[in-house]
Amino acid sequence: TLFAMNILAPIRSLPLRTCLPLSQLSPIALSRQRCSSAQRPVRSMSVMTADPCRDARGSVPDPDRQNVSMVLKDERKLAWREYGCPQGYPVIFMHGNLNSRLFEPSWTASHADAVDASVKVIAVDRPGYGESSFHANRSYSTWADDISQLAKHLDIPRFGVVGFSSGGPHALACATLLPEAVACCALVSSDGPYLEPGLGPQMLQKVYKTETVSESNSMDLVKRNEAGLRKAYLGVKREDRRELALRDLDEAIKQGFQGPAQDCVLETGEWGIDWRGVAGP
Repeated sequence: TLFAMNILAPIRSLPLRTCLPLSQLSPIALSRQRCSSAQRPVRSMSVMTADPCRDARGSVPDPDRQNVSMVLKDERKLAWREYGCPQGYPVIFMHGNLNSRLFEPSWTASHADAVDASVKVIAVDRPGYGESSFHANRSYSTWADDISQLAKHLDIPRFGVVGFSSGGPHALACATLLPEAVACCALVSSDGPYLEPGLGPQMLQKVYKTETVSESNSMDLVKRNEAGLRKAYLGVKREDRRELALRDLDEAIKQGFQGPAQDCVLETGEWGIDWRGVAGP
């Protein structure tokens, strides 16, 4: 379920431009691709050679930035945490189903890996997860709007997005709907568009053990998944990793299962975004 933070390492050298065709949105491809430099800001040589994250090496995440929140336009609460280099390139991380902002991509090394990659990770609770308010009418489009409001709140006009598992379609929605803001997009073990020709009921049966996912059965699905994850996490031998995984799982469902169930319905239905338009220059 957890993946290495190596996905972030190439981001520090990416110019500020959406660059990867959908077929190449993978960790390996991200490490090999370079974007158009048209949007790279002009910097003096002294700034280019300086290491803005040097002082952050050996540090710990700022305790005051581990449960930060804002009030959105519709008065919902959106929560996130930050780790990595405070002066690094901003990367908004979108967690998987039954994860939360507390998800640790590389266990106890997540902060150090992000610092080494010269990025600041902004890990956001989706609606209904952790500390973020549930949104009954959530869609991939409304999520992109949430992220747009967050970026304005944090004063980050350009940023990268990384989506893991169920967070993948959410990251792709941001790349699709916020092209002037999203500099690069990476999908890691992402859910795909299950209604695409060649996938459909067969893929749903393989992934979800059913040919249809609806509001009525998605709650049972995520409850079974949670029980399976909890059993697996309890079997993790290293105590530090076991505690991190269980802490994340507990945070994910502290409001109940509505948020995770909603993810299942969203990703198995019509996405409502023209994701094919995400392409390289």
